[in-house]
Amino acid sequence: MISVSTNFHPFRLKLSRREPVEFTVLLKNKSTEPRMITYEMVVSNDLSLDKSGLKYGDMKQIEKFMPGEEKKYSYDVYAKQFANIGEIPIKIKITQHYKNFKYIEKEYIKDAHLTVEE
Repeated sequence: MISVSTNFHPFRLKLSRREPVEFTVLLKNKSTEPRMITYEMVVSNDLSLDKSGLKYGDMKQIEKFMPGEEKKYSYDVYAKQFANIGEIPIKIKITQHYKNFKYIEKEYIKDAHLTVEE
């Protein structure tokens, strides 16, 4: 089993400040065997992972995710000019593979929500 936890710092994105929020994703392999996984993270159209507004996601393939091992990924999340106020979703998808990246054994999906204020 792969555990996924998320954290925002600060907890809310204020449009008036024009500063990003740090979004951290922590993955942990809670099984007793090494796992082969694909990690994908996608933000909604209101957000971006860079100042230009063009980067909307990240993907990593991990061949050997050992038992008890943790992986930490941090991102600066920016609001686009037309961002709506309210809860904005961020989708995290973990795909567990069998023998190689072509075969899917299990998928985990987690939704994180960032609060955007004026």
